[in-house]
Amino acid sequence: MNRFLTLCFLSILICSCSNEKTNVSELVVFSEDNNLEFIEVIRPIEGMILWDNKRDTIRTIEKGSFKCSLDINNPEVIRLVIGDKRVKMIIEPNHSYEIKALDSAIVFKGDNAKGNDLLNTLHGAYNNNLDDIFKYENDSTAVSVKQKIDFDKKNEISQIDALLTQNLIDKAFYNLFKNEIDYRYAEKIVNIVLSKSYSGDLINAGLEKLLNETIETHPVSTKNLPSNWKEYAEFVIIEKNQYEQKKEGLITRDSLINLSVNGGIKRYKESLIVNNLNGEFREKLLAYYLIFSTKQKNYEEYLIKFFENFKTSYPHSKYTSYLEPEIDEIKYYHEKIQRDLPTMASIIENENINNLDELLSKFKGQKIYIDLWATWCGPCKQEFKSNRKIEKILKENNYQKLFISIDEADKKEKWIEMIKFYDLNGYHFLANKEFKEDFAQKHTVNEGYFAIPQYLLIDKTGRVVTKNAPRPSQPDELKKLLTAQ
Repeated sequence: MNRFLTLCFLSILICSCSNEKTNVSELVVFSEDNNLEFIEVIRPIEGMILWDNKRDTIRTIEKGSFKCSLDINNPEVIRLVIGDKRVKMIIEPNHSYEIKALDSAIVFKGDNAKGNDLLNTLHGAYNNNLDDIFKYENDSTAVSVKQKIDFDKKNEISQIDALLTQNLIDKAFYNLFKNEIDYRYAEKIVNIVLSKSYSGDLINAGLEKLLNETIETHPVSTKNLPSNWKEYAEFVIIEKNQYEQKKEGLITRDSLINLSVNGGIKRYKESLIVNNLNGEFREKLLAYYLIFSTKQKNYEEYLIKFFENFKTSYPHSKYTSYLEPEIDEIKYYHEKIQRDLPTMASIIENENINNLDELLSKFKGQKIYIDLWATWCGPCKQEFKSNRKIEKILKENNYQKLFISIDEADKKEKWIEMIKFYDLNGYHFLANKEFKEDFAQKHTVNEGYFAIPQYLLIDKTGRVVTKNAPRPSQPDELKKLLTAQ
């Protein structure tokens, strides 16, 4: 009886939480992971995926089986999180979709299955802009860049042309997929060309012409937003206009560095968006840039003002409810940093400690769990949220916690602030240049450079037991390792 009631309840659950079901499409997901309790569907807000914010959590019907109804009006690109897999797909009204999440692959079935398979093969869940820069860094002419881009783009379009000809995808799916390809390669061109100015050099006339032609034929103010719209718009509106101002001598690299203090760079980029976009497109890019800035967890106070400006300009924006919690966290940050250091936090004040051995000499006969981090490291700060999970484990195994920051000396104030905000109980050391150089050569996971966060275990003799210890978010693995020592 309980199973029957559960199934009845699930049958009326729709991801959009809408009471009126119109243009409903069905999505069924099967996973080989029978322990998977839920999947997540990430959908656009007003045509734009803001920051994985609009998530619908779909609970399992039975082991490894998930089903939901999607109420949509127009074709759209969505993302799915299925365990450790992230999947992109195009959905349309009144269609049926099925996904099998195998250990080795994602298999699409149902409407436009071949098209969604190709979408993930070609584009994946995310773009990697750095790959584009490296691939074209030696191409100095517009002709060479355009030839390579055209070759790759035509290859992709020929594949979706073939699917349409074979009736394996419908016309609406084709049009949206082609728009994805068009704007993906437009973003590549803009990114490649602008990257050539990052060293301070001017772009040659041929590349500048290619840049302008690309933007003209692929406008930011477009009715059909591609899934990469916010990244493309950021290049065109912020990066390109910033380059134009540098070219005209209105700003310099030094002035941009100076702007980075007290939120000046945020104000500057906000002004570029306001002055170069109108209407809904300005609202969208402001919302994206605002949430992107908050997600870096640097807690700049100016973002509070930025958000107030946004609310004043767009009092009924659908993005506000997604932005507000991020701003509330910044407000709380600035309230909390006025307090004293955590009771169990201790700062090691010695700028002459030049290597790990010298630092560990202060902990003779003690076992140490080292957390290597920096104030600019998002994953480091994400791990801080799990510190409570390991405090008892470390105490039971007689381990002290030592935080080593690789921030620059001028970030000392921010370093202290974050110790307060994240309640980082333990010993704290801000590494100097010599310490970092020595550590990078002897103790990093990849010799010669830092990949943080990094966690190390030190025994009573000062010997490094492991330089790749489990993270705070892996308490079971850490407990198993410590108890085995």
